[in-house]
Amino acid sequence: MPISDQRKPTGGTPESTVDMKIKEQSDTPSRPSGHATGHDLHDLFQDVFALHVSLSAAMDSVHEHAGLRTPQVRVANRLSDGPATVPHVATDLAVSRQYVQTVCNELQEQGLMEFVENPRHKRSKLVALTEKGQKALAQTRENEAAFIQQSLPDICSRQVTEASALLRELRERMEETRFEGRENS
Repeated sequence: MPISDQRKPTGGTPESTVDMKIKEQSDTPSRPSGHATGHDLHDLFQDVFALHVSLSAAMDSVHEHAGLRTPQVRVANRLSDGPATVPHVATDLAVSRQYVQTVCNELQEQGLMEFVENPRHKRSKLVALTEKGQKALAQTRENEAAFIQQSLPDICSRQVTEASALLRELRERMEETRFEGRENS
């Protein structure tokens, strides 16, 4: 925990951060042994949000070095799964259709993406990566992997696997909760 995040005691003898964490945990409602509290998960989520900000800034730099912007890479990543309509890409990325349309227009101008006929709909074209776009995306992914490896060379692969599994489980359970909540309202 960064020093700036440590709480200062309001009086009496100084408490260490560890002592304060133990006290906080004892002040929260009792949970079955080994289960995280809502406070524990909230702290984890705050760390994930902070990591997202750091990763976004770092990846923006990597993408710019490759001549792309991060939104272009996000759309290209989605299109690497196959052609899709602009509205489908927007839904998959949880952004507006207009946002995706603007990014697709930029990618088309760079020769990285093209609009192709949609056999299921006359007016809603499919967007697809061109061969140049596929190569640019592959190079971008290589640049990302190299940057990450250079920045974090000593991270344990077992911990990465465990963290990935935990984050995937949290995301899936939060999505289930969110969808269940919509049905009840």
